[in-house]
Amino acid sequence: MLEKSKKTCKNCNEENIYKQGMCYSCFREYANIKLREWHAKNKEKSKEYEKNRKDNCKEKICKQCGEKFKAYRNFLEFCSRDCAYLYWKENNLRKEKNNPAYRNGKYTKKSLSGNKKNTTEHLNACRRYRTFFRKNNDYDYCELCGTSNSPRFETHHIVYASEAPKHKELHNFKNLIYLCIGCHNKLHSNKILRNDLVKERCLNELFKRNLHIYEKKSVNKTIVS
Repeated sequence: MLEKSKKTCKNCNEENIYKQGMCYSCFREYANIKLREWHAKNKEKSKEYEKNRKDNCKEKICKQCGEKFKAYRNFLEFCSRDCAYLYWKENNLRKEKNNPAYRNGKYTKKSLSGNKKNTTEHLNACRRYRTFFRKNNDYDYCELCGTSNSPRFETHHIVYASEAPKHKELHNFKNLIYLCIGCHNKLHSNKILRNDLVKERCLNELFKRNLHIYEKKSVNKTIVS
């Protein structure tokens, strides 16, 4: 029998195909070029859209200072971030589980101080990837859902530090992804979502091991008579 020829990247001949006949690195470079071309082509349309959006803003009253302001999005309730932070602080609205960035209480100053060296390396890797992402893209957006409308964007390790501690590829850019707060929380609370990312980015080959595949937990229904 004839052996099947392995598919390789049409640009660099790497064996691991990601999308459109290209490896992950080549496809990312190709996608960024196309994105810049689209923005350059639609620059005037984007300016016109922004102008119309600002002109048609609804006038609202800030919940903190009482000043009138133009809300370019319907959900906005404050005239500035300073007013929003002050309002949340005075009313204790962003503490613990009420904070969108809450991670089950794991990432507190007390818990992070015990392993300062690894924590510093971890945060530095996240910072480097964020800088790299912003340098190669015209604006912040979530790599999972595609939204650009998030209060904050964060860098996430697909293979967790607890799963591969001190592994030399732990902070490899293939293992990092730029996410909105919503998707970051989902990947921590619903770990089955990461299975596709492991496959797409060929992380089994990168870490040279079979990474854990998360399965959907079965729910035991109890009938109360």
